[in-house]
This record gives sequence, C-alpha cells and structure tokens, in this order.
Amino acid sequence: MHTELYYFSGTGNTYYIAKKIANSFPDSKLIAIGSLDLELPIKTDAQNIGILFPVYFYDAPKIVKRFLEKIELSNNPYVFLIANYGGGAGNALANCVTILKSRHIEVSTTMSFTLPDNSIIFPTPEEKMTPMLEKADHEIEKAIHALQNQEQSDLPSKKLGAHLVSKLMLKYSTDYLGFNALKISEDKCTNCGLCSKICPVNNIATSATYPQMNHNCEMCFACLHHCPEEAIRFKHMKPKTNYQYTNPNVKLKELLQI
Repeated sequence: MHTELYYFSGTGNTYYIAKKIANSFPDSKLIAIGSLDLELPIKTDAQNIGILFPVYFYDAPKIVKRFLEKIELSNNPYVFLIANYGGGAGNALANCVTILKSRHIEVSTTMSFTLPDNSIIFPTPEEKMTPMLEKADHEIEKAIHALQNQEQSDLPSKKLGAHLVSKLMLKYSTDYLGFNALKISEDKCTNCGLCSKICPVNNIATSATYPQMNHNCEMCFACLHHCPEEAIRFKHMKPKTNYQYTNPNVKLKELLQI
C-alpha cells in the first residue's frame, strides 16, 4: 500500500516525525511541500496520505494551506494530519480539516506532538529538551501503530479564543517583531550560502557580497537557527547567544536534500 508523506519543516522537528513514519511503511515517499509547484494541481493516487507541519501562531503555515488547496486525491485514501508545536496547536489542525472538507476530502485522523520550540521568543529550556524529545519518540511510536491500522478519530473543531489569539500573535510578530523580514548582518555574514540552501521555500538569493532576503518568508527560522555565524536576526530580536535550535535527531544534510 503506497504511502506519501507531504511535510513542511524548518528546523527538523516535522521532518523527524515524517522520517520515522516513512521508515515504518514499506512503500512510502517523503515529499517536501516547499519543493512543489503550488501554482499547479498536486495529483496523487497513494492509498495513505499524510500531511505534516509545525504550528505557527496557533495555525498552520501559509504554504501548507496553499498546498491543501491544490492537492487532488483519488481512490478515497486514508488521510491523516500531524502537527507539532512548542506551546499549543490552537486551530491549526481544525483549519486544515476545514480546508480539505470544503474540497470534499475526508480526513480520517489528526495527531499532534509537543517538541522543543524554535520561536526564540518562547524558547524551550535546554534541560527540558531531552525529556520532551524522548516523550515525543514514545508517542510517535504509538501513533505509527494507529496509522498502520488506519484508525479513525474524532476531528478537532475550531475555537474562537484560539482564533483571536492567533490573529494577535501573528500581527505582533510581523508588524512589530519582524518575524517575516529577517535581516542578515553584513558584519557577521561570511557569505557561506548555507541560509540560501537550507531555506525550504527558496526565499534567500545568493550574491557576490552576502545573501539577499526576498519576500516569500514562511517564518520557519531555518536560516536563523542554522547560520554558523548567528548573523540572521529578526527586527526586534534581543542580543543573545546560544539561542539556536535544530532537532538533534536530524542531520543538516537531510534538510539540505529537501
């Protein structure tokens, strides 16, 4: 039974979940959403369809929502959604279910996992990271068993409170903090090109001097957390060190192959 896992991942948390699931299904394929042309329909005849993503501002990333508007399924497959977050899922899963339902695509089950936060603003304390990752590992293994049995579950519904908080968080993070307008410090940047390679949506262009940010940022912070010189910041990011997070179970070369 063919399985396709569509995922969006910046610092590796979502990729790690997707990889563990893929390794448990004999005929599976990992597909990075950022690698797809979302101007065209995304057609698939897989029997199992998984869509995995991180939660941003109590919602799904914009690129994931665009993908949901483009995917076209056949043969009434088993469809599941998986979210991961540092603070809470908000309406992320419920919003995705709604989009798919409006397109007459039925979701069989949704799941979510708590993993270290990469938002900088609400960092996961270092001493809590290992226990959190170990707990997530155990929960993912249980989830894999449920997915292999194609279990169904009740689907989440939208909550007004989460919707309002999401709007406020997004506005504050973009209008004031500048999450979507990252800056590269010319003094620190060595023009190694890693940020351009690691960006899952090709938002960073290389140049002879130093990389240039475009206007398609998904606020995943892949570039910020992977920069070896800590040369990338958002507008009102306080001076600090030792703030970078990447999933310790995912190698850089794995994300560069996305």
